[in-house]
Amino acid sequence: MIIKIEKIVPEAEITSFPRCDKIRYDLFKTMVIVLLEISTGIIVDQDIKGGKPVIKGTRIPVSFVLDKLSLGLSLEELINEYGLEKDQILNTIKYAAKLLTF
Repeated sequence: MIIKIEKIVPEAEITSFPRCDKIRYDLFKTMVIVLLEISTGIIVDQDIKGGKPVIKGTRIPVSFVLDKLSLGLSLEELINEYGLEKDQILNTIKYAAKLLTF
């Protein structure tokens, strides 16, 4: 999961954020955005689909892909109809499987 934290943080405190994949400052270096990836290829961003897990680089929710697969769509149909890659779909399934093991 990617967690997006936005707040004013002194530059010296940046090292205190655990497992940071990306740290980006705005133009005035007053706001920091910290993104944590929860699963390979799956992100959560409050600005995308209200914070629902989505496939990285898209606005396609994990739940949408799982719903389509449960309705019988094949990997090839998802690839052709929604512009996804096979790895993205497989990462979505792996993420769902991880959630079920907890």
